[in-house]
Amino acid sequence: MIDLHTTVQIGDTGLRVPRIGLGTASLGNFLRPVSDEDATAVIAQALDRGIRYLDTAPLYGHGLAEQRVRARSPAFPGTSS
Repeated sequence: MIDLHTTVQIGDTGLRVPRIGLGTASLGNFLRPVSDEDATAVIAQALDRGIRYLDTAPLYGHGLAEQRVRARSPAFPGTSS
């Protein structure tokens, strides 16, 4: 089983992130439309299963993925709000 608490360093930044995360390009309708309900379900499942690294970018649906993640996930220590 994969340890969700194992972290890796990103380059020489000193920033450490969990080894396993959720990529959110699809939540920004990258390949096909995704409903708000489905996006909510994906985020909820990831959080319920211990995923704490949610990878998003402004280009994913022109900010849609970021909006969906922000609306449906709690603020974690060390994150900007």
